Amino acid sequence: MTSYRPWHVPVVGAIAVLWTSLSALDYLLTRFEVGPYLALFTQEQADYFLGLPFWLDALWPVAVWSGVAGALSLVAGLRLSALLLGIAALAMALLTLGLVFLNEPPLLAVTGPVGLWVMLGSSAIHVLLWFYARKMHAEGRVP
Repeated sequence: MTSYRPWHVPVVGAIAVLWTSLSALDYLLTRFEVGPYLALFTQEQADYFLGLPFWLDALWPVAVWSGVAGALSLVAGLRLSALLLGIAALAMALLTLGLVFLNEPPLLAVTGPVGLWVMLGSSAIHVLLWFYARKMHAEGRVP
């Protein structure tokens, strides 16, 4: 088991921080109902995201903030990053499944294919970040 930190860990970590920070910005601007941001959506879309059922509304910040914490932990080389990114990946996947299959109306009906692809892509990126952090820790590349 090697203990050196490869060049790509801070690069992937920085990309993860940027990605999760954009998710956090989206969450905050939506949650605080910032007018200019919500104006980018149709009224139906804004109402949809502001009126999510409790369980979906609870998953959203878990996905966002555990992702941010996990990304920052990866940059700092903390073992906790894999756990936090795993929580973020699970929460994002559950949020996506809920929006696509369980919420009424479903995400696709409100946002069209763009919203669906954004959520699927975001879930995939979170899962890939989790796998990456786990692999780096398992190899001893990050403490």
